[in-house]
Amino acid sequence: MNESDLAASGPRRIWNANFIFIMLANCFVVNSYLSMTPIFPIYLKQLGYAQDIAGIVTGIFVVTAMISRPFAGKVLDSGHRRDTYLAGQLISIVAIILYAFASSALLLSLLRLLHGIGIGIVTTAANTIAVDFIPKNRMTEGIGYFGLGTVASMAIAPSLGLYLINKWDFNVMFFTAAGMCAIGSLLALLVRYEKRIDDIRVVEALKGGIHLIERAAVKPAVVGCFSGMTFGVTSGFIAVYGLERRVEHIGLFFTVFALVLVLSRPAAGRLADRKGFGYAIIPGIIIQMLSMLLLFFADSLLMFLMSAFVLGIGSGATQSTLNSMAVHKAPPQRRGAAISTFYLGLDLAAGLGPMLGGIAASYVGYSMMYLLTVVPLTIALLLFIMAGRKSTEKKGIQANG
Repeated sequence: MNESDLAASGPRRIWNANFIFIMLANCFVVNSYLSMTPIFPIYLKQLGYAQDIAGIVTGIFVVTAMISRPFAGKVLDSGHRRDTYLAGQLISIVAIILYAFASSALLLSLLRLLHGIGIGIVTTAANTIAVDFIPKNRMTEGIGYFGLGTVASMAIAPSLGLYLINKWDFNVMFFTAAGMCAIGSLLALLVRYEKRIDDIRVVEALKGGIHLIERAAVKPAVVGCFSGMTFGVTSGFIAVYGLERRVEHIGLFFTVFALVLVLSRPAAGRLADRKGFGYAIIPGIIIQMLSMLLLFFADSLLMFLMSAFVLGIGSGATQSTLNSMAVHKAPPQRRGAAISTFYLGLDLAAGLGPMLGGIAASYVGYSMMYLLTVVPLTIALLLFIMAGRKSTEKKGIQANG
């Protein structure tokens, strides 16, 4: 085997050098593609294409991101952590640079599909590498910290993309995004693995073949899909809902959400590590229901911000804990497959949430649409309970360590 699938010596603290390097690398990658998301509709409009075409081109990369994740997980589980990550980065950089030279919707769509492959590989690899360097007894907390880079990017990247095209032009934006991926690659090269050729479990897994989907991660992925639709609906329609309710400065919704998420993820992780997964997930889903109820009644900026605050607590408690559950229920040699399986659920949520929300809004309006998001949250809660994830389970992480 070319590389170990695990850090040779189990880390004793979360904030070790390898974890910090891969966390920073992932932050640059997420900043790269999120900074381009709001500018693509503008870019397509400038080229003369209609908004429906712009929407398709902007979001189409999710398709190949989903397709590439299981294959990335398979390669990661064969021991090629660093090579897989760098391959995904190379694909992303090539696609981003070529954006600057594409002028047709067809070519841009093809490049977005290529970019999706790169993003699917890189994000799956980064999460798998991060898990390798998190102490087992603090796994959920560590995953929560790792996700803070994405949270920070959600708050910074869209504004950065808009600033660059307003200050300079689209080409500067594209080359800046490619540069951020390059920095992420350099940071990933600083991660140090110690080779382990004596891990019998990995050798046996390779001899028997590796399945693309990790069965142990399917239930957390499905629960994560239903609960994750909430944010997809919220982020997709909160601006237009604010206009409908004549609420100004609605952008503060995302600021409050991101700040609360920064605080809630690690706190929920510590709770789950000490008491059990259900202690974070069940309250988290219920709290998300409350946030949607607040949006249903929202008619002022204060109520919108209260909903953002509550949603940040609920989302922070739910998603990172489900991610940790997916990893812990899978064998160590199947971490790549487990993470790719879990992220498939989140990808589906990101696509299905806005689509179903838009259909609902067209029939019943935005306020009722937000109330109806309680339905997938209820499904998520019932699935979690039916899967046997009892809130009274003691120290679920140690049980699987």
